[in-house]
Amino acid sequence: GVVLSSPINGYITEVKSNLGAYISNTDVIMEMIGTQHLFAELAVYENDLNKLSQGQKVNLHLTGENIMRQGKIHLIGRKVNETRTISVYCSFDSHDSKLRPGMFLKGEIEFSDYKALAVPQRSLVFLNDKKYIFKERSEGQFEISEVETGLTSGAYTEITSGLSPGEKNASEGAFKLLAILKN
Repeated sequence: GVVLSSPINGYITEVKSNLGAYISNTDVIMEMIGTQHLFAELAVYENDLNKLSQGQKVNLHLTGENIMRQGKIHLIGRKVNETRTISVYCSFDSHDSKLRPGMFLKGEIEFSDYKALAVPQRSLVFLNDKKYIFKERSEGQFEISEVETGLTSGAYTEITSGLSPGEKNASEGAFKLLAILKN
């Protein structure tokens, strides 16, 4: 028999040849995945690209899990795909044996010097595929106003248009106000 050695440690994920088959030096006979240096691939919308840089901190967690893993942006892709996103590759700060290639995860990219007008997510209401907030016109008097949103971080969402700094809005009871408005 022939002994094959690999330049990496890892796991064989697929065997593409059979015992006794003839193979050439260009045939792929198996696939192997190294698990020492896993990367997370995040899809980031193209309009957020200017806020990213290599080395930026990222918080990553597996779908359905509350454990937060730390990482950094390792590489920012060059191609915008059909969903108008760009692949951003992140390295993990520490090795985690629970991670497997192909697992779904979410990432939150930290912006240290990014300033934005933001409101609590509970302030936003959705109606006919548009987003609205209730602006306070006078004590206890509100009017509905369409807004455009940007980034969401934690419980806050960036407002890119439709609200000015200093304008008050209903941060509690927005759905109740919408129900009153609809009736």
